[in-house]
Amino acid sequence: MKFFDANSSLTLSGNLQLNGPSGGTTSSIVLGTGILNVNGDIKFNNATSTVTNTNRINQITVSTGTITIGGNLIYNSVN
Repeated sequence: MKFFDANSSLTLSGNLQLNGPSGGTTSSIVLGTGILNVNGDIKFNNATSTVTNTNRINQITVSTGTITIGGNLIYNSVN
């Protein structure tokens, strides 16, 4: 998902869950100049507690945009 326009925005009333990608891929949200509002938690999830692949990347990249998290930012959450 990419937000490159200053008028690009997304507001979520609940949690945002980013599931770990399969294979050697990257799953990302790119926040250029847009706005992302999450009223709940943002969770970076692994597929299972035993996933140890270093080439499966889950990320949010922020340039000049704005991200607001109403809850917690949680890394390595297990489904």
